[in-house]
Amino acid sequence: IGFQVLLSIGELSLAIVIAPTSGLLT
Repeated sequence: IGFQVLLSIGELSLAIVIAPTSGLLT
């Protein structure tokens, strides 16, 4: 269970980090 939680948190953090960067690049 903990591993899946880490994966979901990792995906959320990636989305939060990538979204603004892609917005700045475009």
